[in-house]
Amino acid sequence: MTEQSDRFKKAPRKKAAPAKTVALSAEARKAYEEMMRSRDERDRSYGQHLPADAKAR
Repeated sequence: MTEQSDRFKKAPRKKAAPAKTVALSAEARKAYEEMMRSRDERDRSYGQHLPADAKAR
């Protein structure tokens, strides 16, 4: 049983795809930041009322 087999060798890693960039106008960027801020604030206020020892499923 000393023969090598290709069956259990690791697959070669895939090359990473180039990252995409998006250009936003100043108004769109400001609206996005405001949306993220309000979402974070809402999540924080909601999480405040959850039990601290909640277990993940």
